[in-house]
Amino acid sequence: MPLITLRDALTRSPVGLTSAATLAQSEGLTLRLTEHDALLELNVMLRTLDHERVAVSEKTALPSASALRLLSGKLPTGDFYPWIEKQDKWDQQIGPIKAFAWPMLLQAGGLAVRNGSRLALSPAGVKALAANPAESLRTLWRKWLKTTLLDEFSRIDAIKGQTGTGRVMTAVAPRRKAIEEALQQCPVQGWVDVDEFSRFMQASELNFEVTHDPFKLYISERQYGSLGYSGSHDWSILQGRYISALLFEYAATLGMIDVAYFDPKDSERDENFRSLWGTDELSYLSPYDGLSLFRLTALGAYVLGRTDSYQPQDMPLPETVESFTSRCDQDTTALKLGARAVLVECRDTATAQAIAEHKDTRALCLRAGPKTLVVRSDKLDKFRTGVHLLGLGMVS
Repeated sequence: MPLITLRDALTRSPVGLTSAATLAQSEGLTLRLTEHDALLELNVMLRTLDHERVAVSEKTALPSASALRLLSGKLPTGDFYPWIEKQDKWDQQIGPIKAFAWPMLLQAGGLAVRNGSRLALSPAGVKALAANPAESLRTLWRKWLKTTLLDEFSRIDAIKGQTGTGRVMTAVAPRRKAIEEALQQCPVQGWVDVDEFSRFMQASELNFEVTHDPFKLYISERQYGSLGYSGSHDWSILQGRYISALLFEYAATLGMIDVAYFDPKDSERDENFRSLWGTDELSYLSPYDGLSLFRLTALGAYVLGRTDSYQPQDMPLPETVESFTSRCDQDTTALKLGARAVLVECRDTATAQAIAEHKDTRALCLRAGPKTLVVRSDKLDKFRTGVHLLGLGMVS
């Protein structure tokens, strides 16, 4: 069977390639542009590991609850969903996504190492603080494709039995390779429906298995809720969920794809799981069920090796220096104090944008150029404190 192109597959359906106008009309849909976030977050995460205690399990390498709370608070634009911890064992709450992915990616990529139950920067991680962040992100993705540190499917904890005796789950590297091959054919800056992407993989014979024996997986109760029964382990139940987990938690965190998503409790992407035994009390099968569409970014094309270089795109400036100065002149307090403004040169455009938009610093500065911020002198100490909370250092 000859392989079809992704564009051919998607254009067969009106929901394949989606316009920004269509996205804007979708009620309840959240759109997150991840490219600039990832460039900044990498540095924030590295500096956090360097200065604060980030606890992980010595056995599993998974971040602790305290580490997830800490890292969630460090994300300049927040995680994909607001994180509310479970109140009791029956609650089904959406946990952290980015805050979980970053320590796993940094460990898998060799930028962080476990020192007992604490994460610390490796020598490579120290070098990454001064390196090109796009190059580091590309390295993290390439290392993630081969790591055995985590099976992304394990994050779907509604499906039990994954750690049972014998060979239950398949190797993760072939799964990731198949998905990356499909990503290679995605149009850059074109919105792709996740379900169409999944169907394209099947049509193109980019198949993979998640488990060696679906009878060992179950929902709620091992005997009646087994996924080995006919119709209980279809592609949409297992492979489709794995695709969403890898894309949403890892590709999006690395800035490779922009994402458009619903609250998984409100998603209507795949209701087939409702027919499975034991799902009556579940609001969703996977926390990644809300992912609806994604768009390969220019950074993603670079990470995948489709382009040889990457340059962050300058973002439109919300206000000019002249208008900022004019506003200061109209501020009677500023006139009485003789307030002056200083220019702060950032490392790159992504850092400047993130600081100018972060809730702790946006009221203290304005963009004065692609990499330049203007800060009132009497606000400089507060600005310095706010920048420090982002994990960034500021020199005179």
